[in-house]
Amino acid sequence: MAVLTLPDGELYYEVHGSGPPLVFAHGLGGGFLSWWQQVPHFRKRFSCVVFSHRGFAPSKDGSGQGPRRFVDDLDALLQHLHVDDVRLVGQSMGGWSCLGYALRRPEKVRALVMACTTGQVTTPEIDAAINRLRGRATAAFMKGSTLRPASGWCATNRRCTSSTAGWTSSAPRTSGRSAMSCWTCGR
Repeated sequence: MAVLTLPDGELYYEVHGSGPPLVFAHGLGGGFLSWWQQVPHFRKRFSCVVFSHRGFAPSKDGSGQGPRRFVDDLDALLQHLHVDDVRLVGQSMGGWSCLGYALRRPEKVRALVMACTTGQVTTPEIDAAINRLRGRATAAFMKGSTLRPASGWCATNRRCTSSTAGWTSSAPRTSGRSAMSCWTCGR
């Protein structure tokens, strides 16, 4: 348990294990504890660094700038820890920090994992895909069904030719398992 004091806040962090540094940056609904299942596995080979972004307990944000300072905070933390060769894992909002740091200091980043995030990089194609998924998720929610991530494979284990293939769950069968079908072709 440690705190890095910043000019306008505090950054809570922990380091577990030994080896090359591996930094985990949490998403909007998390904090340093979000990585409780990953750290025990990776600390055998890496120095795992977990932290809470400013404004996420127990870190503190005295600036009110929140996400606009995330890259600065990650940079300050890695300087504080004397890290010159880092592997970054950014989940959702944490991808903003990790991608921003990788763009700022590419010579220090050995690997970058972006989990469920675009890192705030966007194109018209990405925006359109996100809007399509939001529409499907909203429709599924309104129907009371469960929407699963797009996979491109139909329930018949044949590749669906539609670029919008994905799974939806229909009413449970009597065995208690859900019947799966592709929302595009219905198989």
